[in-house]
Amino acid sequence: MSYDSDFINQLFEEEKVFCNHLSDKYRYPSNIMHLLYVIVPAFILKYGIQYKPLLEKCFDCVPIIIHDNQDKIYQACYFSKHNLESELHFALN
Repeated sequence: MSYDSDFINQLFEEEKVFCNHLSDKYRYPSNIMHLLYVIVPAFILKYGIQYKPLLEKCFDCVPIIIHDNQDKIYQACYFSKHNLESELHFALN
């Protein structure tokens, strides 16, 4: 599906606000917040605008856990809740 530039710009602005909320909620460092600025809209564009609420719910309910071992590289991982994983799998298939 193709989207016009106005739609994409609006989506990025909306998701920037959402990502700022996530960063405040989970106290993400700025580099993770900036990564979310790209990842969240990319997921929405990939899977379809109709899944925007579900995708946002997943990002909102599943924190990214960052282990800082005094390295210059952040290691991040996540743990999904079974019901969200099943819901997303069902919705996308």
